[in-house]
Amino acid sequence: MATALTATEEFEKVILSESLVVVEFFAEWCSPCQKMEKFLQDLMKDSKYKDKKIQFYRINVDTLPGIAKMVGIGALPTFVCYRDNRKLDESVGASKSSLKKMLKKYM
Repeated sequence: MATALTATEEFEKVILSESLVVVEFFAEWCSPCQKMEKFLQDLMKDSKYKDKKIQFYRINVDTLPGIAKMVGIGALPTFVCYRDNRKLDESVGASKSSLKKMLKKYM
């Protein structure tokens, strides 16, 4: 399961990683987010992604609205890729193919 980030400091620390970091911005009430949760769990178990040492995190926008605003989240779910404190790309919405395409691009 993706690690839940619960503080701004945690977010700022994880995006410094040299590995690919994927942060899902979600809300408990968001049904597309709920649909993507199972898919994300399956991705994390898939050897194609697991072997690449991709780090997966989740941020509840209702709990940490400041980070969502800072990153510019306008729709849920939004998946954002980071490496070395740099935003690389994002995938907006519950599109499994879009998320896979984004991950493949940066692996």
